[in-house]
Amino acid sequence: MQIVVATKSEERSAELHELLRRAHMRDVQRARSLEEAISVLSRDSIVLLDWDGDGDGDGDGDGDESWRDFVTAVKEKFPYHDHAFVVLTSEDASSNHLHDLPAEVEVVQRPIDPADVTQRLERLARPFGDPVKLDVNHVNPFIRATVRTIEALSGLRIERKDLFLKRDYRMFGDISGVMGLSGTASGSVILSFPANIAVRLVGRMIKRELTGGVDHLVRDGVGEIVNVIAGNAKAAFANTPFHFNISLPSVVSGAGHMITHKTGTPCIVVVFAVDGGELALQLCLAPGESA
Repeated sequence: MQIVVATKSEERSAELHELLRRAHMRDVQRARSLEEAISVLSRDSIVLLDWDGDGDGDGDGDGDESWRDFVTAVKEKFPYHDHAFVVLTSEDASSNHLHDLPAEVEVVQRPIDPADVTQRLERLARPFGDPVKLDVNHVNPFIRATVRTIEALSGLRIERKDLFLKRDYRMFGDISGVMGLSGTASGSVILSFPANIAVRLVGRMIKRELTGGVDHLVRDGVGEIVNVIAGNAKAAFANTPFHFNISLPSVVSGAGHMITHKTGTPCIVVVFAVDGGELALQLCLAPGESA
């Protein structure tokens, strides 16, 4: 797990690196500016932010704005990364500056407790769910079905970019199509899109130029895409030891939307590049009763 220490203060950087060394956390990157931090982020980095920015601890709010801008910039630039942020601040945690932070941001008030910071980092580094090994025979048919379906319906080329285990159930993107599964594995298969990619894909699918946002046409189109993926994946499991019952798809939209899964179910994310953007296949599966 990569940890990026972002602070302008040499003294605080040395303090945090020593804390991480004692906690046996080895993959640590130093960033002296927001631009440098963004340049070194991996797909699922934890960012340890010095909230006061310039290290003067004067609480004048300047650092507050810069770090808020940083979190916003990271989320906008990398919508399908799974970053978490631990923010160090001299402000009281009940401050008005801190009351509306995103769910993926945790606040630690100075003076810091090394044990508390270490525990937070260790918890954030763990993938969500039980340590169940996902069977590639469950996963690969959905990956292939996603590629074939998107290419057939839109005429666009789609390429797999990345694969990782999620740390929470927060969905990526602005709109998701959801399928429930039961059988040799149970859980959910979710295809998530940013709004602009969903609009373009559905427009190509229905051969119309769509200029609005996520409206009923786009929602219906996303539901149809997921329905076709489900059918193609189910066909791929025919004549194999694996079988599934697949529910009718549902569609959920809204930035930061969440989808509830069976407790302890691990989630794997497969990120694809398409039409200058990204979409994500999220498989939250655990062995079923018939496994």
